[in-house]
Amino acid sequence: MLRFCGIPTGICYQKLCSGQEGVNRKVLHGLNAVYLKDLNRWIRLDARGNKPGVDAQFSIEKEKIAWPVNKERGEEDHQVIFIEPNPTVVEVLKRSNNRKELWAQWELGLSDLFGTGS
Repeated sequence: MLRFCGIPTGICYQKLCSGQEGVNRKVLHGLNAVYLKDLNRWIRLDARGNKPGVDAQFSIEKEKIAWPVNKERGEEDHQVIFIEPNPTVVEVLKRSNNRKELWAQWELGLSDLFGTGS
């Protein structure tokens, strides 16, 4: 709808770690991005929905997404904003029948999205 109104939008990704203690699983989290011409910048939006302990909100002053990255855990934001879903991400999702298979795919393509190899 935003694109129809002439507002540039895109998709960006975060590499997060599983919330389970002692489990070293990577999680790919997708965000929406919207370019606000009047501010001359991109704003990331987290449309995942809120629940107890998760309070993502739209804000032009301070980003308030569901999962801010924790660099100490090896988490990171992918700086590229894609105009459509990243083809590697789409392919990995198509190949995975469940979460366990998706986690196994991390080293087979998703790590390249971040250029860190892990």
